Amino acid sequence: MERFGVDTSPSFRECRREMPTTTGNQGIPYPLKTDSPGYIAEYVRDAVLALEQRSVMVFSSASQRDQKLVGAYVPTAGMICVLLDSLSFYKYTGSNWTSLIPDITVSTATPTGGVDGDLWLRV
Repeated sequence: MERFGVDTSPSFRECRREMPTTTGNQGIPYPLKTDSPGYIAEYVRDAVLALEQRSVMVFSSASQRDQKLVGAYVPTAGMICVLLDSLSFYKYTGSNWTSLIPDITVSTATPTGGVDGDLWLRV
């Protein structure tokens, strides 16, 4: 089979993609000058997928986030997102999204109750 003018039969592809070149710290793949031009598209795809898991994702709301991150795009532990409707940051724990920044309450009265980590400002 030919792709981008290059033989992409399984034996050639397996041999060529055996040891991808990646960054030492985050393992993001990148092509070398000696790589076949036909594999640049695969390297770009692999790099984008690797970066997506390491970047802060932006969604309009939690419902949009939950609609987008399904199937092949299921979130993995450590992913971070910001929700624009509430300007809130969340981290995925591997089973659910938890707030990175505690809720901040602004009031003229001293609050009652609360838990460790709560923050309030008296104005």
